Amino acid sequence: MQYAIFSDVHSNLASLKSLLRFLGGRPEVMPLCLGDAVGYAARPNECLALLRENQIPLLMGNHDYAANYIQERLTFNEYALQAIHWQDTVLTPEHKEMLRRLPLSMVIENRFAVTHADFSDPAGFVYIASAWDARLSFEALPAPVGFYGHTHIPTVLTQDPRLPESAQITGAPLVPDRESIQLDPELRYLINPGSLGQPRDGDPRASFVIFDAGAGTVTFHRLPYDYEEEARAVRDAGLPDFLAGRLIGGY
Repeated sequence: MQYAIFSDVHSNLASLKSLLRFLGGRPEVMPLCLGDAVGYAARPNECLALLRENQIPLLMGNHDYAANYIQERLTFNEYALQAIHWQDTVLTPEHKEMLRRLPLSMVIENRFAVTHADFSDPAGFVYIASAWDARLSFEALPAPVGFYGHTHIPTVLTQDPRLPESAQITGAPLVPDRESIQLDPELRYLINPGSLGQPRDGDPRASFVIFDAGAGTVTFHRLPYDYEEEARAVRDAGLPDFLAGRLIGGY
């Protein structure tokens, strides 16, 4: 089985449509979203409708959680806060209920696990920004391979249990487009596909991975999409211009 694993759509309809077009000729690939379907950009209802229409499994991210639980917004910066307050006024009750019911993590086919941020405390939405940050997640990881999002940076972290504890975990951030990794059955992995809807690694193209569970490979992909269109939608909604600009600059 192959999986198209993506995260952090953040209401970016153009990027989500670009991914679905890519997958249109690949019925053997099952899409799976690691959360944060909403937040930041201007088309949350449209994105949620498309995810539901295509029966794409979706996890709960911190922005999804904040759509219903105000206390989560205390952690948000000013731009995220403005966006989620605006989305309060446009999200349908049906979509708010959809977000409220999302799972925080899953184990799939006993082969790999998925969550939005951190496996040790999925509801805490802690950032894994370094190999040091990954220690607790590796301890809690219920499968050899775990996929997570939240940082918006394509990353591969590996753990070699055969090494001394202080040297077990290594990291490779900023994985390039079309980079393919053959997973070693002796190692454990935490893999971030980057962000589909708001990349922050200097490349504005939508980021995701194809995981071939049978072959044990993970391939990173970037897709072009009309980020100018999405930036216009952000501005037209009256959201901060900063949020439009970062779509174009990929930061």
